[in-house]
Amino acid sequence: MWEWAKEVLNTDELNNKLLLAKDDERNTVLHHASFTCNVQTLERIRKWAKDQLKPEELYKLLLTQENQRKTAWHVAVKWGNVEVLGKLWEWAKEVLNTEELNNNLFLAKYDEGNTVLHHASCIGNVQIFLRIRKWAKEQLNGGELNKLLLAQDNHRKTAWHVAAQTGNVELLDKLWQWAKEVLNTNELSNNLLLAIDDEGNTVMQHALYSGKPQIYLRIRKWVKE
Repeated sequence: MWEWAKEVLNTDELNNKLLLAKDDERNTVLHHASFTCNVQTLERIRKWAKDQLKPEELYKLLLTQENQRKTAWHVAVKWGNVEVLGKLWEWAKEVLNTEELNNNLFLAKYDEGNTVLHHASCIGNVQIFLRIRKWAKEQLNGGELNKLLLAQDNHRKTAWHVAAQTGNVELLDKLWQWAKEVLNTNELSNNLLLAIDDEGNTVMQHALYSGKPQIYLRIRKWVKE
């Protein structure tokens, strides 16, 4: 299809009608490749885009937001494909500067105020969470790490509350370990353990709603400490 398009279309049409075009929900081909979790498709699009687009157009492709304000990077987190997410991160580091990586990927809010950390916690994918933690620790400064860990969605839930609600013990353990590295005692107590969402629920109540005793027991242990 791409070979045929190059025979028929001019540069402007290839760029704006194919690579940068958005469907009725404002998804680009990069969003769709991330949604389908197809690494081969993503690699082809990356190669053609790098051959075809100018630097400012590559920037636009990587940071285009769909109707819920998600970039392709956020879609890859939501659908939980570690390899696709890794390829997108490598590409983003080639094209975007530090401020853009931090503010448009890690700290960006979308879809009811969620960050990538909310979505990683929601899907309960430990491998996705570990990748995000690794890259965030390499990329963000102390204040930005604090901001990411304490970011609240539109319902005043942090990623910590979402993880407790989802009920993945391993992910909650790793999130708590990370929080202890970054946050001070007051923040751990008031912004995680004692914080309430917009319905008045604490993390302990979310643990009970999860129906998993291990989550409740973990949080009780940390509260006692």
